[in-house]
Amino acid sequence: MRASNLETLSFDFLFILAYLSILIGFPIKGNPKMNSSTGNPVSQSDVAFRRLISGVMEKCPKSRQQIADELSVRSGRTVSLSILNDYTATTKSGARFPAVYLCGFCEATGDDSPLRFLLTPRLLALVELGESVLAGEKGRREREKLLRGLLEAEMDRSSR
Repeated sequence: MRASNLETLSFDFLFILAYLSILIGFPIKGNPKMNSSTGNPVSQSDVAFRRLISGVMEKCPKSRQQIADELSVRSGRTVSLSILNDYTATTKSGARFPAVYLCGFCEATGDDSPLRFLLTPRLLALVELGESVLAGEKGRREREKLLRGLLEAEMDRSSR
């Protein structure tokens, strides 16, 4: 894919993520869970996303402070440990994880599951298809390398 196509794809992807981050605060079908401290509805998807972000940070070998520092550098905005913790707290419904931080967060933690969480089934299928194609290409190249090695060994053997 050419660089211009990648830039367009990145813009489209970020636009979709920004749109999804707006939607993520709306309750899913059924009665929304109420936040006991504010009385505001907290959607199931919001709680699941907060737990996912928290779980990613728990699995990451870096401390939350290191993640906050890296996120600050990557985003160009100060992200304190306190605000990062607010983004994961189910009791802080007003603190939402900004979509523009997602790429930096995923890069800092080495985990892209928060981005995958926000994808529609169609987009997730496209990502998985791309990964499958890449894995297939990698396997093909490895087989070709092995085949070349075998052919060279066979040619050396027959030339003796």
